Amino acid sequence: MLKSVLKDILYQELVQIQKYLETLNPKDGVELVIKLMPYVLPKVTSVSHTTNEPLDWDLT
Repeated sequence: MLKSVLKDILYQELVQIQKYLETLNPKDGVELVIKLMPYVLPKVTSVSHTTNEPLDWDLT
């Protein structure tokens, strides 16, 4: 029950986020978007290949 209520509240806030961003000055809006990005986008990790490392492309 509580989980459902919190989910609904958060969803309503997400629907309103565009309006909130429009009320901020551009600098603050960009800062807010940057702070929220880690919650939406996956973390980038670097991948490297070492010499003589076998390449296994079997994706089955």
